[in-house]
Amino acid sequence: MPFAPAGMMMSGSPGPGSGNAGGGGGGDENGGALPIVDFAGIWQAVKRRWWVPFLTGAIITSGVVYWLLTSPRYYTATALLAVEQQKSSFLPGESFKVEDLKSLEVLKSIEQEIVSQGVLLKVANEHHLRDDPTFAPPRKNGQALQDDEVAYRLGKRVSAVLDRGTRLIKISVDDTDPQRAKDICESILAQATRQSTDATSASAQLARRTLTEEKERIEAKLAASQKAVDEFRARFPSLPLDEHQNDMKTNNVEDAVRTTSAAVTAAQGEATRLENTLKQIQETGGKIDLLLRLPEIAQREEVASLKRSLTEKQTAFAVIDAEYLYKHPRHKQALQEITETSSQLASTISRAVSGLQNRLEKVRQDAKGLNQDLARRKQENVEFQKVSGEFATLASVLKAESANYDRVLSRLKDAEVNSAMGASILRIVDVPLKPTSPVKPDRKLMTAAGWIFGFGSGLGLVLVLHFMDRTLRGIDAGEKLLRLPGLAALPPDPIMTLKESMLHGRPDAAAQSEAFRSLRTALSILGKGSASRTYLFTASRQGEGTSYTAMNFALSLAQQGYRTLLIDANLRNPSLDHVFLPERPATGLADHLSGQGTRDATACQRTQVPNIYLFASGVTNRHPSEVLNEQAFAMLLQDAAKWFHKIVIDTPPIGQVTDALPLARHVDTVCLVVRAASTPRAEVLRAANKLTMAGARPAGFILNAAPKDALSGGFVGDFAAGFSVPPAVRALTAPGQS
Repeated sequence: MPFAPAGMMMSGSPGPGSGNAGGGGGGDENGGALPIVDFAGIWQAVKRRWWVPFLTGAIITSGVVYWLLTSPRYYTATALLAVEQQKSSFLPGESFKVEDLKSLEVLKSIEQEIVSQGVLLKVANEHHLRDDPTFAPPRKNGQALQDDEVAYRLGKRVSAVLDRGTRLIKISVDDTDPQRAKDICESILAQATRQSTDATSASAQLARRTLTEEKERIEAKLAASQKAVDEFRARFPSLPLDEHQNDMKTNNVEDAVRTTSAAVTAAQGEATRLENTLKQIQETGGKIDLLLRLPEIAQREEVASLKRSLTEKQTAFAVIDAEYLYKHPRHKQALQEITETSSQLASTISRAVSGLQNRLEKVRQDAKGLNQDLARRKQENVEFQKVSGEFATLASVLKAESANYDRVLSRLKDAEVNSAMGASILRIVDVPLKPTSPVKPDRKLMTAAGWIFGFGSGLGLVLVLHFMDRTLRGIDAGEKLLRLPGLAALPPDPIMTLKESMLHGRPDAAAQSEAFRSLRTALSILGKGSASRTYLFTASRQGEGTSYTAMNFALSLAQQGYRTLLIDANLRNPSLDHVFLPERPATGLADHLSGQGTRDATACQRTQVPNIYLFASGVTNRHPSEVLNEQAFAMLLQDAAKWFHKIVIDTPPIGQVTDALPLARHVDTVCLVVRAASTPRAEVLRAANKLTMAGARPAGFILNAAPKDALSGGFVGDFAAGFSVPPAVRALTAPGQS
């Protein structure tokens, strides 16, 4: 064979399995999107940075406690006022008006009047707050506070709040001095009730003065009307008089004339109104929306009911139209209901218009008959009306003046009563008491709020850092991203150099050794399983640990007794020859593939590690992508399969260079190495997609330098020294000699 290692028995029989080209492993070529919420990842992030919420909570809580210890404490004095349900008011020329004070707008207005600037300024002046340094610290320029500033400062400490659902207004006053808080609250109560009482008294006095003047004026007019009636009765002593001297007894004809005349007037008014209504209906042109504006149509019970129903259905249709398409059954049903209701409304309006026309005809006929009857009765009563008309006028004036006089007397009596009482619409329910303990600030509440806010801020910071982290930290996250199985999670190795990180002969690397045994087991059951003979390791970028993983995986195969060939195909940055050989060989993979190097046994080097043979990268002046000939590499693997059980290939990162892509199609298993918490997810996904598009879908990925929470914590026990004590190697023999 062209590169058979020295000391190896020539034989044409292959080792266990056969080297078939092609990619293995599972995975989805579409990659896969990240989940909306990765609860497992969030929990792991919180576990990693559990100290952040506690630290921020402690810092903010300490700040709150310091503020609580240095800030002044306030005492609160409270009082309670009740608002009466009604209030009487007088307007000149009208009777007393009773105002309803139960509406929310009126109660809110009274609430604002209690703590108005005028009231606050009076209270501040009463207690000399302008000169109190604890209330108003002196200015640097020595100027005193203005009135609006004093009212503003006191307003920040005083509140009047309406207890919703009642007529009770709670007044609260905050101050550092409990006695002063009580005194200020009492002053506000006094000012509020005094202001209400003064307003009521002033209104009552104005009412008395105005009503007295009006009473004197009406008395003069009443005397003149009485004199006119008496003189008329003296002129016509034969007229039948009622027992009341200010009225005259009428006959039946006059009563009939008045009754008929009233009926004629009503009929004519009704006819005119109906004519105007029908004219307006004609002007609408039959449009439903214009007809509904006419009171005669809109006020009908059946029209109003259908209009409300149509409005409700149109409102419901707006919601359905925004949620469903026009072909949806609910959309069609709602539209059909609107159409039916509109049709019913149009029919009802049409019937209403017809009813108005019929009613107009009937009213016209009635009016015509009443006019004829009225003319006849008027003729009969002409003589009587000539005499009684003037007297009736005088009698009606006298009666009106008398009624007006009685009304003024009644109003004057009410005004005198209100003036005497001086009632207030505000009633004190609870007087303020001197507070014994401060209520502001609430130390327990503020401390708890500071802790909760600090802890929540720290937790939010942890979540922000977690969502900003675009790397892979666990097997689950990698499987969701790549849709590939996670082959193994390798713990971080404290050794910095590649040569010292070889696990052979390192009893201190029990966890790392167990992780590579898990990787070996995973690859033996995935893809072709035990039939896989060639393994290619690559990554998305430099520094992922591809050489470290390929080297120690080859050691794990050799530890099982497999004669393993380790090929360093990273022509750009070769490193394996420094690990296994004292010096770089003169020839290697580059020379073999380009046909420029030797083809004797020196091409493949036996290492000091049992069952491990190294095919170094070699040296070439040509570009690596030109040297790595795909067909020559395939023939190399076929020849190597005759002499080695397993072949492990270390390649450069495919995310940066494409050297490994043509080689990956000719191996059994492709493994993608990902450094945990380092490589961006986009680069890992791009590398996996490149392999898939090249026809070498990865069998899975290996999470290198995985954090503690990503490790399975497998059992190592007495097997920790497995890499340092390899079993006996079964030599390959020629056909017929095994």
